[in-house]
Amino acid sequence: MNTLYILSGMPGSGKSTTSVQLAKAGVKVISTDNLRLNINNGIYPRNEEYIKIDPIIWTTTDIIVIEYANLGFDICIDATNLNQQRRRHWIDLVRARNENYKAIIIWHTQNYDSPERWLEERGITLPEYQAIITGLKKLIELPTEDECDDLVIK
Repeated sequence: MNTLYILSGMPGSGKSTTSVQLAKAGVKVISTDNLRLNINNGIYPRNEEYIKIDPIIWTTTDIIVIEYANLGFDICIDATNLNQQRRRHWIDLVRARNENYKAIIIWHTQNYDSPERWLEERGITLPEYQAIITGLKKLIELPTEDECDDLVIK
């Protein structure tokens, strides 16, 4: 049986650390942050540019997930995945290709985030950071056990 890992949580909660551990175990990791950096010449997109390329990120992620599922790889999606609709999307997408995928949601609760990190890594100012985090907090829908096969809280 193959496994789909859906990493969820606010920025700086430990998702990417978990994805590195899973990658070392042979799981194929798709990071939306890395996609943003890769298609934008190593610069994290901001403001309108972020909004403009966001559909490209999600379409690209869908394509990669579909191809990995078709090939029968274990898959990890490293994104905030803050609401049930987004998490359900990944499960439905993979199981449409192979209904035997086990879906594990890993909800990250740690807070390693800071405005300083965003400024250094993404060039995001304090007011921009505060607006982004406030907006993301409004999107949070805590995962429930009936959403997946296994729910892990970290």
